[in-house]
Amino acid sequence: MVYYGDEIAMRGGNDPDNRRDFPGSAFTEGGRTPEEQAVYAHVHLLTHLRRQLPCLRRGSATQLALTDQTYVYARTLDAQTAVIAMNNDTKPAVIDCDTPLSSAKDLLNSATEMTISGGRLHLHLPPRSAAILTEP
Repeated sequence: MVYYGDEIAMRGGNDPDNRRDFPGSAFTEGGRTPEEQAVYAHVHLLTHLRRQLPCLRRGSATQLALTDQTYVYARTLDAQTAVIAMNNDTKPAVIDCDTPLSSAKDLLNSATEMTISGGRLHLHLPPRSAAILTEP
């Protein structure tokens, strides 16, 4: 879910300051700070991928791996599968888990290392990052 202002990393405090007025200048790229633009571009990519890949919106979900700071699951609809891996830690994560994919490309270009062999995914993710993997 994207709440208004999330697309530019708007800050807020405790209620009633939990969400400030949207800055009018942020409606255009030229009106956004570099940080706001980076977050905007990332959210734009995520919404584009969600629109492009029906399995990210519908179908079944299968949990593949879970730790205190990482989560990996697959979304499948008909013959289309995407594997989503997230690292919420402040340090890099190495993930090893089963995968329904026989090969993969990272649509977010986040993974620093990725291999699939024998139905196993080996993935390195930077801190506070995610990967969306699909068959090439």
